Amino acid sequence: MKRFWVFDPVLSKGRTLSSKGFSLFCFLGSLLWSLCPVPASAFPPLKTTVTKMLDVRIVSRYIALHSVRPLSTDVCRKMAGRLLLESRRENIPPAVALAIVEQESSFNPEALNRQTDDYGLFQVHFPFWKRYFARRSSGTLVPLRPEELFEMNVNIRVGLLILRHDIDLEGGNIARGIGRYSGRKGEKKMNYEQQVVANEVRFLAYYISQVRTP
Repeated sequence: MKRFWVFDPVLSKGRTLSSKGFSLFCFLGSLLWSLCPVPASAFPPLKTTVTKMLDVRIVSRYIALHSVRPLSTDVCRKMAGRLLLESRRENIPPAVALAIVEQESSFNPEALNRQTDDYGLFQVHFPFWKRYFARRSSGTLVPLRPEELFEMNVNIRVGLLILRHDIDLEGGNIARGIGRYSGRKGEKKMNYEQQVVANEVRFLAYYISQVRTP
């Protein structure tokens, strides 16, 4: 059974997303286009789309070194490739996407905060976002299930759509978008932003050192 993620513009309480401050036109268009199933042949090979910016192998090694739990080489490589591809699709600097995943889950696809119901790599806050994502099955929309956020590709796609939305709400300011993504306020929000920036700097330093290595 083929499934794809779609955007449901109506909340369970009957309110539209515009009442939540979304830019409905831009966000809806992006989601409907990007979440519909597209044949693999429609996308250029990963090597030509991603590695123009970053080398998947180097990113994969960074993930392996900084993951909170041991991950296979195959999983690290798939995670790296998907993060680079999806960040490119959403026009988000890959280093920012990596830094947030490192901060949120330490690259653990099975990360779970039971107190807040945050799931997976991007620690998607299910109680809120379940109202905005669904999958199509046999012509009907089926609500997003929390366990589906443990699927790496699903979590990365949803996480970067949310991050893109937060950046857009901040007028394209990535730093403020990161703070909004955290869901925190005041000093906690500022600390989160600083931690993500520190992660980003560490990754970029590692990447540069690897590129310069003969």
